[in-house]
Amino acid sequence: MSKWKAVNADQKKQSGCFSRKHLYKDEFLRCRKCKIEFIYSAVHQKFLIETHGLHPNVEPRHCPECSEREAEKEKHKQNILCLLNQAKETSNFTIYFDLSCQYYLLGNEKKTEYYLRRAKNIAIKTRQWDVFCKNLKKQSHEIKDFCSNLLKESIVEE
Repeated sequence: MSKWKAVNADQKKQSGCFSRKHLYKDEFLRCRKCKIEFIYSAVHQKFLIETHGLHPNVEPRHCPECSEREAEKEKHKQNILCLLNQAKETSNFTIYFDLSCQYYLLGNEKKTEYYLRRAKNIAIKTRQWDVFCKNLKKQSHEIKDFCSNLLKESIVEE
């Protein structure tokens, strides 16, 4: 018995006038990012094409792990856009602190440092250093260590 699966297609639910599928079959694809082969399952094809209206000839470019990482990056980018809009309206240190954390999660150390220092300066000017430190303590161990190292360096420089 073969482990490969095939699923009958419902052509009425497919978009794309010329290239409708009669049958979905498991396919091996190679991720463009990590170059690892993965299975694009017949059940997943049916779900994406018939439920979400994906064109029948469109195939995923990335494996599920890379797709998840890309979606996570996109989420951080959307958060950054929202925070940048808020930063235009107010000069609250928490917005810059949150921007710093989002850039850290994206792996952009220069912007992490820029917004962290900006948040620190605003917190000092507005006499909210204790609140700033409490916000820092709430972060993950990784972010906390990174930010603490940056702040120690910036305090020495000033």
